[in-house]
Amino acid sequence: MENKLKNNNISVSVLNAENIEEFLGKLKLISTRNNLADIAIHYDVMDGEFVKNHGVDIEMVEIAKKFNYFVDVHLMVKKPLRYINRAVMLGANSITVHVEIDGLFDILTRLNELKKDGKISNIGLAIKPETDIKELEPYLYLVDMILVMTVEPGKGMQAYQSQMEEKMLELKSLGKILQVDGGINNETIITAKESGATSFVVGSYLTQNIDSLEKRIIEMYKLRSK
Repeated sequence: MENKLKNNNISVSVLNAENIEEFLGKLKLISTRNNLADIAIHYDVMDGEFVKNHGVDIEMVEIAKKFNYFVDVHLMVKKPLRYINRAVMLGANSITVHVEIDGLFDILTRLNELKKDGKISNIGLAIKPETDIKELEPYLYLVDMILVMTVEPGKGMQAYQSQMEEKMLELKSLGKILQVDGGINNETIITAKESGATSFVVGSYLTQNIDSLEKRIIEMYKLRSK
C-alpha cells in the first residue's frame, strides 16, 4: 500500500462533528480548493471499557473512504482484535492501539500481517499521559508511529497538557512518526511541533467552528510548516 500517513500532516478528528458526512464534504471542497492533499481523517473508536465514553462508530470509516481520504483509526478499546478486521474492510489505512492494553504483542503481530499483505500502511502505538514511555520500548520495532495523548483519552474539548511535551522530546529521536492528539489549536500546534511532533490530530478547533473551517485549516497548515 503506497498511501502513507505523512510526516508533518494534519489529521482531522471527527469525534465532535455534528454531522460527519456534511463536515467531510465541506472539508474536501476546502482541501481541493487550497491544494491541501495530505489531510487525513482521524476516527476515535471507543468501547466504553478502556475509556468510559463511546466514540465514533467504526462504520463511519466508510464515509471518509467515499471522499477518498486517508483514514487514521485510533482504537481506544480493550480488545482491538474485535475491531481491526472491520476497520480494514471499511477502508482504514492506519490503525493505532494503546500500549496499556493486554495481549499487545499478538495485536501488533496481527497488524503487521495486515501491513505485509498491503491492507494497511501504518501501525501506531498510543500512550496515555500518565503512562511511562518505557512501556513503549518492547514494541517500537513493530510500529511506524507513536501517538502521544496530550489529554486523557475518552472525550473531546479538553485542555492540552503541556507537560506531555517532555515525552515528545524524549521520543523524537526514534525516527518514528510522532503524532500528538488532544487540545491542538493554533497555539499548541506550535509548541507540539517544537517538541518533536510530526503529525497533528486536530479536533474541536475545527469541528466546532464550521463557519471558519476554511480559515482555520489553512492556518493550521501554515503553522505546522513553520
